[in-house]
Amino acid sequence: MENKITRVVRECINMLDKNPIKSIHDQGAGGLSNVVKEIIEPYGADIYLDNVILGDNTLTALEIWCAEYQENIIVLIKNDNDLGILQNICKRENVPCIELGNIRNDTMLNV
Repeated sequence: MENKITRVVRECINMLDKNPIKSIHDQGAGGLSNVVKEIIEPYGADIYLDNVILGDNTLTALEIWCAEYQENIIVLIKNDNDLGILQNICKRENVPCIELGNIRNDTMLNV
């Protein structure tokens, strides 16, 4: 998976000024609860846990939010128009890509 993600990131970088990636962060200990607050800081966001791709559909919202699974990358894109570009690149590389949420111009994180 890491090689596939590297190809996605490289293709975005090769787009130069049209690179849709504003920031990128790998998910590790603390799961989404950690990586999301780090990448959105100092802003707020609306996060949609229903969009998270799960291998176990019995997980509660708290378990999804705090799960310490690996090999997930959170990408902050420059604008809404860039989501389709990133999704197309991910599709070509067979990398799952979801819209996890939206940044807001305040400091509240709504999950």
